[in-house]
Amino acid sequence: MRRVPRHPRKHDQMSKTGAPAQQQAFDEANMDDPTAPVRQPGGGALPVVIRCGETGCDAQPVEACAYVDSRGSACRTHWCEEHGSEVSGRRYCRRHAGTVAALGSKANNPRALPDVGHRGASLVRWVYRDLDPALTVILEKVSQANEHLLRDTEVAVGRATDGGRYWEMSWKLASPSGVRMRITLMVEEKDDSVVFVRMGDNVLASGVPPWIEARRSGQTLTEDEDREQRRSFYAFLEQYLTEAVNP
Repeated sequence: MRRVPRHPRKHDQMSKTGAPAQQQAFDEANMDDPTAPVRQPGGGALPVVIRCGETGCDAQPVEACAYVDSRGSACRTHWCEEHGSEVSGRRYCRRHAGTVAALGSKANNPRALPDVGHRGASLVRWVYRDLDPALTVILEKVSQANEHLLRDTEVAVGRATDGGRYWEMSWKLASPSGVRMRITLMVEEKDDSVVFVRMGDNVLASGVPPWIEARRSGQTLTEDEDREQRRSFYAFLEQYLTEAVNP
């Protein structure tokens, strides 16, 4: 079945994925005639660039993004002080700063790092952050007297039965006897644009967030259009999860 570009569908409308019981786009810097070599942090010289990788910015780049993925591939984009980001004392492009921040302590484990072009970890964290206020209210309404709500603070990485990785964050209603309810957001390694919503081991819904679909299709949205699409996307998830936790 076709995935809906604007909103996720309920799972019975989606094609099966084989999931386990389970923005910023960056521009490659223009490599023209050298002035002086720009070096990777702690590394050798890279092809020289003369301006920041941000579209329209002519500032001289400070240094290369420090991101190196689990396969040993480096980002190799270059950014000025304004358009790069720092995480734990290292400079990154904004996309990979989001990835490293999302993984937290797990970013120290190379096996947890997505491929250079993969948005999985940062997308999970982005949607989780935006959905958290509403889902907190939803889960607290159905919590029992001896339960409390547990929230993940970092994106976790797992491996599916087919060997592919996935990145996820969860909310859990737990008591001294264990976890009664778990809601999880997940993005698989094989497609970093699709967000899955699980309750326990069951996939309830999946879909491509509208801001990703808009970029894929080359749409240029006004701020109001973008805001409305995001509002509608999250409103759908909130309504569907409300129904799911109140059978």
